[in-house]
Formats: sequence, C-alpha cells, structure tokens
Amino acid sequence: MIPHKEELVYFENLASRQVRIYEDACDYGIPTKAFNRAEARRNLMTLRRFYKGETKFWGSTQHNSTTRIFIPFEYDEGHEVGTMLEVSYQHDTSRARTYLSISFAPSKRKLN
Repeated sequence: MIPHKEELVYFENLASRQVRIYEDACDYGIPTKAFNRAEARRNLMTLRRFYKGETKFWGSTQHNSTTRIFIPFEYDEGHEVGTMLEVSYQHDTSRARTYLSISFAPSKRKLN
C-alpha cells in the first residue's frame, strides 16, 4: 500500500489528458482551464509534504515552478526503488498560455 495513493492517481489521470501546447514545439501539458487548480495544488502539496519533495521557481517573473517528488515503492539492497513525479506549472506571458506538465519516470535512490 502506497500512502496518499489517491493523490498520485489524480496526477496519473491528469497526465493521461495532456495535449500538445504549441503547434511549433513539443511541449505537452494540460491547460489550466481544463482542471481544478485548487485541487491540483492541494494534492501536490500533500504529496510534497509527505514525501519531502522540492519545488524550484524559475523564469524572470517567478510564475513558473517545477516540483519533483520521489515516491518509493520498494526497498532493495540499500536502495529505494520507485517513481519520480515531476509537475511543472508554466505561465507563458508572451503566448498567453498557462499549463501544467506532468511526468513520471522510474527512479532509484540510495538509502541514507
């Protein structure tokens, strides 16, 4: 059993609805009008607090952020094996687009 599985499933469902944001680029995400932003923020903060994730702000206006959270599924020979959830909030003022990009990647890290 994975703690806070409901929040993880929420982001899996959002990730499956991602579309190409720009015609001339390969950015994928889900426009912010297509989901409840408050619910997404609440779920992300719950996962971040429980799994000790980190958030980095970037860009000239500080409207962009990326949150990375390692979610362990099992322990193997001094390592945690799991997935890395990365959620990026991007506000592109020049093209008037705001969207959320979500990615999952298999990951492994050494136990402390």
